Amino acid sequence: MDPKQRAGVGQRVTIGVRPEGFLLTPQVGDPAVVEVVEELGSEAFVYVSIDIEGTTKRVTVRTAPEVVPKRGERLGLETRPGSAYFSISKPESESLLEVRAKGIALR
Repeated sequence: MDPKQRAGVGQRVTIGVRPEGFLLTPQVGDPAVVEVVEELGSEAFVYVSIDIEGTTKRVTVRTAPEVVPKRGERLGLETRPGSAYFSISKPESESLLEVRAKGIALR
């Protein structure tokens, strides 16, 4: 196996972020549109849509109850440092290699 294969070059990468790993910001980060707000007392779940390379994706963001945006509001979407996880399929096996990231913006 050549070095590129061992490093995962050309392999499919899956990025995972839990709802509490996202941050809604006034105008920083990727633009997100608030679709639904679910207020649950001690927390709220905000369902936003973002455009990634021409495809609309839906993301769930967990926020504090005092930081609840309104439906239709346009905000920035970022990840908190250390909250993104990458899974790379290793060519020699079906096991996954997880690497903890230091923070990303969805672009």
